Amino acid sequence: MPTDAQVLRDLIDAFSRIPGLNSSRIYVDVQSRIVTVRGRVQSVAEREEAALAARGIVGLRALVLEVGVASAPRVKVTADHAPA
Repeated sequence: MPTDAQVLRDLIDAFSRIPGLNSSRIYVDVQSRIVTVRGRVQSVAEREEAALAARGIVGLRALVLEVGVASAPRVKVTADHAPA
């Protein structure tokens, strides 16, 4: 059975292999092989790739995924600029 430290190392390694994932915005906690991943990513696809990578870790008992997707810049539409 892997230790919490091994699960954490494996997860960090898995995240480092995801192209474009800014892992500096991802925070991971491992307690009794229960992994909690928090943070923000740039797209739903990145969030899904991170979840898939985490689920592939050997010895993981449970995964809590609290990863949000950064929203696109908001565009303010006024009556003067609203589409016809």
